[in-house]
Amino acid sequence: MNKMMRATTAALALLATTGQALAAAKDPPCLTRQEASSLILTILPGALKQVTTACSKTLPASAYLVRSGAAMVARYDAPAKAARPEAVAALNKALAGDVKIDDSMFDLFSGTILSEMKVEKLSATQCANVSEMAEALEPLPPVNLAELFVAVFKLGLEAKAGEAPPFRICEAN
Repeated sequence: MNKMMRATTAALALLATTGQALAAAKDPPCLTRQEASSLILTILPGALKQVTTACSKTLPASAYLVRSGAAMVARYDAPAKAARPEAVAALNKALAGDVKIDDSMFDLFSGTILSEMKVEKLSATQCANVSEMAEALEPLPPVNLAELFVAVFKLGLEAKAGEAPPFRICEAN
């Protein structure tokens, strides 16, 4: 229990410091597409696992996430582990030197991001839509799915012109 409290406290401190550091930055740090893709790729297995677990409660047995969600998560594990060193470096770059994280802090950071997803609040209809989307995207290699998320993130940044993002994707790549 004491270890869990220390870990939670450390995660909260990291998030508070991260938010302050990013808010204070005049120009948000610039990540390459590859760095952003590595960050996303390392978080994908945990996100897929959470969505699969939450949605399996409401989806029929024939739904893709129920049938194949665990296999999809397993398929993403090795590429996520391979991308981890670059993801840690990219997160440190995004923090602009105000905070330096290591592997264990990265676990706390990614765990906090995953807990903020609130997948348990997905409706049955949303779960069905996510399951259909996962099935359609399943043939893509994990790296390509991460790159797709980067492209969608870039579109979102363009749509929110005038708002300061926590980081930006470098235009040069």
